[in-house]
Amino acid sequence: LYSKESLEYYFFRSLCSTKSLQKPKVRHIGMQVGKINSKYYIRALLEGYPAKEAGLSRGDLLIEVNGKPFHPYHSFNSGSGSYKIVYSRKGIRNKISVNPVFESIHLSFVKATRNSVRIIKIKNKKIGYIHLWSGTHGDALKTLISSMKNELKKTDGLILDLRDGFGGAWWDYLDPFFPNRKDYFRSSLKNRTGKKIEMSPPQKENKGYYSKPMVVISNEGVRSGKEALVYQFKKTKRAIVVGKTTGGMFSMGKGVFSDKDLGFILYLSVGELFLDGHKVEGVGVSPNIEVDYKVTQYKEVDPQFDSAQKELLKLL
Repeated sequence: LYSKESLEYYFFRSLCSTKSLQKPKVRHIGMQVGKINSKYYIRALLEGYPAKEAGLSRGDLLIEVNGKPFHPYHSFNSGSGSYKIVYSRKGIRNKISVNPVFESIHLSFVKATRNSVRIIKIKNKKIGYIHLWSGTHGDALKTLISSMKNELKKTDGLILDLRDGFGGAWWDYLDPFFPNRKDYFRSSLKNRTGKKIEMSPPQKENKGYYSKPMVVISNEGVRSGKEALVYQFKKTKRAIVVGKTTGGMFSMGKGVFSDKDLGFILYLSVGELFLDGHKVEGVGVSPNIEVDYKVTQYKEVDPQFDSAQKELLKLL
């Protein structure tokens, strides 16, 4: 699935092998990239991390770091101190300097979720915003619940951004937004022998849940459990979903590492998951309102966020 020359390897090592939010640590600047026609473009930036703080944006073409061709792992793990990045935006070359962090990718996703929380005031309305980067650790769920009970509780409406990052989220991540679990999706697992195992959410009441209007932002980088969240919001009409169809990466499996750390991760698929009988693997979940945002195209504003804001204001 990944070799140790990719940042994703270190995330999955934390998730599947060390079982620790704190390790392994790696130097990075808080961004996810896409490789298209042998070129690296920024597809997502973590809130509060060096890349976003330095002014980089989705759609920027990464060219060089310290005079050498850009590489997601090697560019920031061959030394220490400040790094000079050359990137292209709208065909114009630019230079910036950044100082990478040295921490677990897994931890960075949790911290970025916390950093993303903000309240936007428009037309006498308070719009809350939170970007859930990953649902793969208990601290991510705690961050979501805490934010909804505190800063975002008294907002008039909410934008829940699920784009990019990783998956892992499930029923617990829906509880802050629904009165109970009566209408939650049922899932089924078809294992390698063809047998289906049905799974239903344990029922519970969600006191103090957020009942105000919501818009969810989705894109092709939404994968695994977060696709189930998009499905639930759309199915129940609890929120309007804007953006692009999710990634359709929905088979259940586990990461397999060598005890001697040979430098790669194998992903063993143990079964295919279905939501209320619907196939998601290779298909994804489509939005209510499709808004394109190409990875290779820099824009002054985020068109998906802009659309989410406009749709939410209509509901208010």
